[in-house]
Amino acid sequence: MEFLEPITLAAPHIYLSALPFAPQASKVSVHFLKHFQKTLTVKMGQMEDWSEKCFIKLGDHDGRVGSVAFYPDGRHIVSGSYDKPVRVWDAQAGQSVMDPLKGHDCYVTSVVFSPDGRHIVSGSYDKTVRVWNSQTGQSATDPLKGHDNWVTSVAFSPDGSHIVSGSYDKTVRVWDAKTGQSVMDPLKGHDKFVTSVAFSPDGRHIASGSEDKTVRLWDVQTGQSVMNPLKGHDNMVTSVAFSSDGKHIVSGSWDNTVRVWDTQTGQCVMDPLKGHDRFVTSVAFSPDGRHIVSGSNDKTVRVWDAQTGQSVMDPLKGHDNWVNSVAFSPDGRHIVSGSDDKTVMVWDSQTGQSVMDPLKGHDCYVTSVTFSPDGWHIASGSSDKTVRVWDAQAGQSVTDPHKGYDNWVTSVAFSSDGSHIISGSHNKTVRVWDGQIGQSVMDTLKGHDGHVTSVAFSSHGKHIVSGSHDKIVRVWDAQTDQTIMDHFTTSCLSTCSTSSIAVALPILPIHAEDGSKIDLSDSYKTFFCCCHDIPFLKFCHRNDNWVMLPDHRYLLWVPDQNKSGLFWPRTTTVIGCTPTSLQFKNFVYGIHWSQCFSSLHDPI
Repeated sequence: MEFLEPITLAAPHIYLSALPFAPQASKVSVHFLKHFQKTLTVKMGQMEDWSEKCFIKLGDHDGRVGSVAFYPDGRHIVSGSYDKPVRVWDAQAGQSVMDPLKGHDCYVTSVVFSPDGRHIVSGSYDKTVRVWNSQTGQSATDPLKGHDNWVTSVAFSPDGSHIVSGSYDKTVRVWDAKTGQSVMDPLKGHDKFVTSVAFSPDGRHIASGSEDKTVRLWDVQTGQSVMNPLKGHDNMVTSVAFSSDGKHIVSGSWDNTVRVWDTQTGQCVMDPLKGHDRFVTSVAFSPDGRHIVSGSNDKTVRVWDAQTGQSVMDPLKGHDNWVNSVAFSPDGRHIVSGSDDKTVMVWDSQTGQSVMDPLKGHDCYVTSVTFSPDGWHIASGSSDKTVRVWDAQAGQSVTDPHKGYDNWVTSVAFSSDGSHIISGSHNKTVRVWDGQIGQSVMDTLKGHDGHVTSVAFSSHGKHIVSGSHDKIVRVWDAQTDQTIMDHFTTSCLSTCSTSSIAVALPILPIHAEDGSKIDLSDSYKTFFCCCHDIPFLKFCHRNDNWVMLPDHRYLLWVPDQNKSGLFWPRTTTVIGCTPTSLQFKNFVYGIHWSQCFSSLHDPI
C-alpha cells in the first residue's frame, strides 16, 4: 500500500499523511476529509488517482511481470510475465483462481480480457498471439502466427470481434477474434539527470541540458516544455547558454562538439563545432553574440565564430588538467576559465594570450567561474568546498573564501547587479552570498535530491534556477528582505485565544543558519504558523519520504510522486516532477493530533 510505511509507524498518519494526499474523488476523501478540517492541506500535487502501491501485491510469477489487466467487472486480474505463463487472480483476495495458462515459448509481453470477459488474449516474444478461455484456461484457438519478430502489444476491438497486435517487425496486424492492450502515457521531461540550466535574457524561458543527450526549453511561468527536445548530440549534454538576444542556445557535450540551436524552431543553425579532442564541459556566448567560448577535458579553451562555426584562433593552452568552466567578461574582452589543475586563468579574447599569472588559492579542482556584471571581479567555485572572489585586474583574492558547504561547489553565478553570488553544491543545496563581504544572506535553499550541477540568476534578479542530478529543475525566489523569524510566533495551545490554528509540536532548541539559538520561551509547549503561506518547512529537512523536525522526529510522510517536487521555502517552480505545495494553516500535530477531527460536522 502507498501509505503502509507511515501508518505502520504511527496510526495517526492515517489522518496526518495519508488522508491529505488521497485523491479528492476517492471514496476515502469524499467521506472522511470533511471531518478532518485541521489536518494538512495539499494545495498543489494531490494524487489524481491511487498509485499502483495501493493495490494488493500478487506473487507467484518467477520473472518480470510485463503486463496486467482487469476483468470487465473488476473482480479478476490477468497478468503476463517473463516466466512465460499467463495467470488469473482474484482481485480482492490476491489469490490465483486457476492453474497458469501455459503455451507461449518465450516472454509474455501483453495481456487483456475481452469486453465480455469470456476470453483473454496474450502476445509474446515467441512471435505469436494466443486466445484463451477465461473460465477454463484452455486455448480457444490455434496460436495466431504471422509476425516476424516479438509481439509487444495486443488489443481487442470494442465489440470483441477483432484482435490487433503490434510487433518489433514494425507492423500492426488485425486478427479475427478478440482484444488486449497495455497502454502508457508518453514520458515527458528529461530521462536522465540535468547537467546545466540557463535563463533566457528576458527571463521567460529556461534552457536545460541533460545526460539524456538533449536540450529542453521550458516556460518559466507554466513549467511546461515549449517545444520538442533539441536532439543532435551523441552523448551527455554538459553545458547550455543563451545568446544575448535570446534567439540562440549553445550547448556542449561529451561527444566533443558544440552545437548552436534556434530557440524558435529548435533546429541546429549550423554544423557541429568540432575541434576539441575530448569532452566539452562548458560553453558561453560573448556579450555581443558574435563569439562562443568552450572549455574541454582536452585542457584547452577554444573561441568560435558564432555565425560561421569556425575557430577564430588557436586553442588557448595553459591549464595542466581538464577545463571545467568558461565565461566571457561583460565587455567581451576577456575570457575566464577554471580547471582541475586548481587554478583560474584569464585570457585576452582577441589574442588568446593569458593576461596574468594563474589565480591560485583553491586547494582542489575549480569547477565553475564567472565574471561580475561590471567585469571587475571573478567568482570561482571548487571541489575544496569554497567560493572565492578575485580582482579581475590584479588577480588577487578580495575576500576570504566563502565557506559553508560540506561538499563540492559545482556552479557559481553573480546577480545582475553584482551584489550577490549564488552557488550550487554536491550537498544538494543552493546558497546565496553577499558579493562584498562573503556572508550567506539567507537560509540554504534545499529541495533537490541529488547533486546541484548548475545555477543561474534571472536577468531581473528576482529568481534563481538550479539543475540537479535528481533530474529536476527548480526555480527559487531570490528576494532577501525577510529575517528568519518573520513568520513565526509562539503561543500556548491550552490558554491562548486566537483565530490561528496551533501546530502542536514540542519546543526544542532551533538554531539559525549562523548557529545562534532562536529563543522560544520554555513556557510555551507549542508553536504555530499564523497564515498558510509561512515557510513552515524552514527548520525541517527530508529523510527519504519523511519530513523531519530539527530534532529528527517525524512530522509527516510524503508519497513518492510528491517528494522530489516538494516546495521548500523560496521555491517558486519545479520542473520535471510533480509540483507539491503544502498548507500548514490548519495542521495539528504531536500530542494534540486528535484535534484534527472537527466536531462541526455530523458524526462519521
